[in-house]
Amino acid sequence: MTVIIQDVVYPVMIFYRTKKRMIIRFKKSTFHVSVPKRTSKVWVEKQVLMHGKTLLEKVKRVPQPFTDQGLYLYGQWHLYQDFPQILQANQKEKLAVFSPYQEPMKNQFRTDLEHRVEDWKQSLKISTPYRTRVRIMQTRLGSNSRKTKTLTFAMKLMHFDWKIIDAVIVHELIHDFHFDHSKKFYDALYHAYPTYQQEHAKILKGQYR
Repeated sequence: MTVIIQDVVYPVMIFYRTKKRMIIRFKKSTFHVSVPKRTSKVWVEKQVLMHGKTLLEKVKRVPQPFTDQGLYLYGQWHLYQDFPQILQANQKEKLAVFSPYQEPMKNQFRTDLEHRVEDWKQSLKISTPYRTRVRIMQTRLGSNSRKTKTLTFAMKLMHFDWKIIDAVIVHELIHDFHFDHSKKFYDALYHAYPTYQQEHAKILKGQYR
């Protein structure tokens, strides 16, 4: 499906969920719409046309995490000239679209995360020997694999201030006690990180600090 908003054609991807409400997101020039099962495409199209312009304007106001000049790293703006390894990696790969998500930066972020995870494990009295991984994740910020004892974090988190990244780290570590999203899980999460909701909301709004 496609829609036309202000003379521009946008693809629309529909995801049928068990949830009772509709959610519209705009990612990579495409509208992603989650709706209850059996929702008609005609209704979805009507809703995207109704709310799409406002969503597009909102997205445009959000500062991009990186450009061809620099990037936000841990909540601070830096020029790429401060990270020559990124430029070298991009030139070597001859990427069509400039991106800082190359091995040198990925490895550095993982190392920094490992130290942060260990600090939080001590604070939360967790002894599980977790491994830490970093991946490009489109819809998730992190995950905790009980089977492999691995914490995986989204590469895009590197753009945010550490207090925001900490919110995601603590979320995944609390799964060591409660492997679900029950009331007990959130009670433990808010006890361990009282400002979790405020910091997590900044990720959705593109507020890097």
